[in-house]
Amino acid sequence: YGSGYKLVINKQNGCHTNDIKNELCQYLPKLKIETDILDGDVVFRTNEQPNELFIQALNQLEIMKKENRIKNYGIQNSTMDDVFLKITRDTKNDNESNSTSIDIDTI
Repeated sequence: YGSGYKLVINKQNGCHTNDIKNELCQYLPKLKIETDILDGDVVFRTNEQPNELFIQALNQLEIMKKENRIKNYGIQNSTMDDVFLKITRDTKNDNESNSTSIDIDTI
């Protein structure tokens, strides 16, 4: 659907999201954090298409898993719901940035 992939990573306690992101950004520079739960899951989103660097990023996740830095990981293709929510969120942000408010008490 054109919105790329999600990487869902289950972190070990004490594993920092920025450490994971910094390592993966070597391979996926457009990687963005979508959600992050302390000592839980972190979800990254990338619009990059699978290629050799994408495979290297997955290999890096395997290394992190063997080193006990992450518990597990998964990859998901975007769904229509994801695309709809992104469009809705982007439209809402555009509308908020273009809106003007007036304080009636000051008129």
